[in-house]
Amino acid sequence: MDASFNVIEEFDEKFFDSLIELVNLNLRDNQLKMLPKAIENLKMLERLDLTNNNLTGLPFELAKLGSLKQILLTGNPIRTIRKDIINVSHFFPILDYLS
Repeated sequence: MDASFNVIEEFDEKFFDSLIELVNLNLRDNQLKMLPKAIENLKMLERLDLTNNNLTGLPFELAKLGSLKQILLTGNPIRTIRKDIINVSHFFPILDYLS
């Protein structure tokens, strides 16, 4: 699903309820400040593009996405990433951003 360049600032928690089989989510170039906890419902998600938003942190719920293979975070003012996210064995894509 491509929702890039839409000036999205936030999502309603229920937005992700009907997208449980989504594999690719492109949210680049919006105005997102945070991701809703309901993102954990996207169990099939393999690629998440969050490039050029206003994210300052990431919710732990991202670590629950066992299918996630790629997460793009460039262009966000992320100040902290929770240690429990980094330590989840299947969540190594975040390490590319930290390098």
